[in-house]
Amino acid sequence: MIGCEGIEERNPDNIAQIIETYAKRQDISVILVEKELGELISSDIENIRKKTGKIIFYLPSPSSAMEPTDIRKMVMRALGL
Repeated sequence: MIGCEGIEERNPDNIAQIIETYAKRQDISVILVEKELGELISSDIENIRKKTGKIIFYLPSPSSAMEPTDIRKMVMRALGL
């Protein structure tokens, strides 16, 4: 992804802290998390979304099947509507 900063982390114990650190940054609006790892800490991610208003989106890994996501609904939720 051009123009994006990224970090690779496979330890579920560290993921929530890393996401929260990125969510606090003013220059970041959208955070992408691999689906399988994000689901392990879904309650933490939901709390971070509520506190920061950031869009945190799950991306499928090459081995996962993923249902379509309603991006409009996600954006509206992030805006508090």
